[in-house]
Amino acid sequence: MAVSRRRLLALGAGAAAGGFGLAGCGSQRSLGDSDEITLWTWDRSVSDELVARAETKGIPGAEGFRLSRTNIGGHFNTKVRTALAGKSLVPDIIGINSDVATYFPNPDVFVDLNDFGAAELKSRYLDWKWNECITPEGRMIAFPMDTGPTGLFYRADLLQEAGITTDPKELAARAPDWDGFIALGKDLQKSQERAVIALVPQFVTLAWLGWVGSLKALIIPGAANAFGIFWMRQYAQGAIADELIQASRVDGAGFFRQWWTVGLPVLRPGLAFLGIFTFFHIWNDYLWPLIVMTDPGKVTLQVAVQQLNGVYTTDQSMVIAGALMSVIPLIGVFLIGSRHFIANLAAGAMKF
Repeated sequence: MAVSRRRLLALGAGAAAGGFGLAGCGSQRSLGDSDEITLWTWDRSVSDELVARAETKGIPGAEGFRLSRTNIGGHFNTKVRTALAGKSLVPDIIGINSDVATYFPNPDVFVDLNDFGAAELKSRYLDWKWNECITPEGRMIAFPMDTGPTGLFYRADLLQEAGITTDPKELAARAPDWDGFIALGKDLQKSQERAVIALVPQFVTLAWLGWVGSLKALIIPGAANAFGIFWMRQYAQGAIADELIQASRVDGAGFFRQWWTVGLPVLRPGLAFLGIFTFFHIWNDYLWPLIVMTDPGKVTLQVAVQQLNGVYTTDQSMVIAGALMSVIPLIGVFLIGSRHFIANLAAGAMKF
């Protein structure tokens, strides 16, 4: 049965959990009687106390209807997709913890909550939480069930050490935009000597360049680093013999010819190591891409794999598949670069 506007607003106003409510399509044969609202939940996806109160005392604003809840084990994605694919025994509401975007490719199988006045409750929720329920076509197929800012977590102890307020409202007022956020980070940097704060100047620079959220923010900062410069200088001092350089000069080689035919072959093992080391470091980096890539469609594989872990349930097969995919490029780069490790250090000793 279709979800009416009255039933939607009643459930949305009374919900107090940490996830989303997916609305089933009314064109499919649903569970329950005509006066019954069927609800599928998973462990801790919806407050047990709230559901019990609704089952015994009824739903405020939806008199004449009774709630029938079924708590289902396992991974919700498998259960929901099976029910929708069979187009039978589909519940009215499905309480999940996250991952609403999984169902965006098939928005027509869900009720569009915009048609039932959902916008009347938008002011009660965080904008990003509300927008996660809306498909690219503008259909609202889910409803956020947490009425508080449960998605905002921060280290209160660090803020207290820096003399910054920890009150959520005052903290939000202090950093309403990027400028306020950057200024707040600078204040934290002055009072803390933790490694993560070192990311603030780099983030500020990229924000000034307008690169935040773009792939340039990942590629360019990692293109050169202090370790690479130190490593190659030390390696070149020990690998390139002065006799090779002097011999090439006697044979009439200029600077660039010396670099190309004498220096580069000798430095190839060191360059191979640096390339592999840098690739492994950047490829496995999690914190920086998580901070700088604000577009969910451009996250790195490591961030995407972490997002496969649900708050209460995790599809282990998807996590293992993602981990395998993340290892394949590492193996390929190592196999390609490792052959240079055995290169002859005297490869540049040749007659010009």
